[in-house]
Order: sequence, then C-alpha cells, then structure tokens
Amino acid sequence: LAYLRSKKINYIIAGDEKIDIAVALRKLKQLFKIHTLVLEGGPTLNQSMQNLGFIDDLSIVVAPIIAGADSKPLFLNGNIEEYVLIHHRIHEDGSIYLRYSKHGYEISVVGESINTAKYVGIKVDKVIIRTMILSGAIAGLVGFVLAGSINHTINTSSANNMGFTGIMATWLASFNPLFIILTSFFITFISKGMTQVRKTFMFTNDSISNIVVGVVYFAVIICSFFINYKLVFRKKEKEEIKQ
Repeated sequence: LAYLRSKKINYIIAGDEKIDIAVALRKLKQLFKIHTLVLEGGPTLNQSMQNLGFIDDLSIVVAPIIAGADSKPLFLNGNIEEYVLIHHRIHEDGSIYLRYSKHGYEISVVGESINTAKYVGIKVDKVIIRTMILSGAIAGLVGFVLAGSINHTINTSSANNMGFTGIMATWLASFNPLFIILTSFFITFISKGMTQVRKTFMFTNDSISNIVVGVVYFAVIICSFFINYKLVFRKKEKEEIKQ
C-alpha cells in the first residue's frame, strides 16, 4: 500500500481478512463510475462471481486446440443453464464464438446506462424498440381480455391504476421477467387483502386500505434500496483513496 501511495495509484479496500467481492464492485461503481467489468479469471473466481449473481454475459470461443491435462473448466460446477445463447459466429480458422446472456440482461443494462450497453456491444435501439413492441402487445392483449371478456366495456375506471402497479412490479423485480410474475402476485395479494380487510371490519372509507397498501409499498421500496445500495460518506472514501 505504501508503494501505491508513493506512486499516487488509487486502490480500494474490500473486506477484512478476505476479499468481499460485493463491496469491491460497489466501491468501483461509486468511486470510479465503473459499471461493467471484463472477468478473465480462473474457475474459482468465475464460480464465486456466478454464485453471487454478478455474471450477466458470457463470451466463449470454442477452438480446435489440443488442451493439456492441466486445462481448467470455465466454472467449477460447469453449470450455465441460467444463460441463453443470443449470438454465435463461425470464424475462418474453425473457431466458434458463442455469446450467452441472462434473461432480461440487455433490458437491465440499457435501463441503467446506455453508454455501458453500447460498450458491451448491445444494440440499444433494437432493444428499446423490441421492448416497446412486446410491452405494447402484452398491454394490448390484457386490455382486450378486460374489455372483451370481463368488463365487456371500456370506461374511465378500466385501467384501475394498473399502470402504477405495473411499474411497481417491474421495478421490484429489477426488470427480471420471471421475478415480475412473483412481484405481481405479491402486489395483487396486498391489494386484494386490504380490500377484504375493509369489508370485514366494515370501514366506510376505502382510504384506510389505500394508506396501508401505500405504507407496504414504501416499506418494500426502502428495504430494496438498502439491500442494493449502501450509504457511503464521501469524505471518508476520498481520504481512503489518497492514503
């Protein structure tokens, strides 16, 4: 550390006895505005990052090369089932380039930083247009079901705050399509539950149930905020970098 300080090279401290990867990545993002890292470590580091859910994109080259007995796998358990193949290319030398990604990864990257998305090779315009088309198609299908099969009409209350709850469900699920289903069930459970409580206790004003639902939403948002982020005092971090 003394050598780094003498050369005025910035460094971070993450963990006491061993490296805390989550803390290291958070500091890199907060202090140096680094949103994307290229991971070129061995199977141990790759597996540690995968266990923490920090690997969103895999770039693999399959080449006709004879490997020795000491060759190592990409991951310790060799499990990449949660990734889907989104691109492949065959080169003239016989090698094959494969790119895997998680469900919803491209949407989350574009939503967080367009520059980062462009840097990693994501076609931002294509992702935005595709997402808008799919979202519009799903919203239109749901509206058609409500108007044609359930309510049989369209009026001012047809939306029923579905836009707000849809935003909540998507945000709480961190744009993960699978978790959106779970958060949708959670929001529906809370909303319908408070409606039933109002009827059971014979509340004449539905504002009480709406307030309780709002408090629950607020509590969930606060919990999600402190799970994903950490309060850092800027003065302390700057002194740590200078030392």
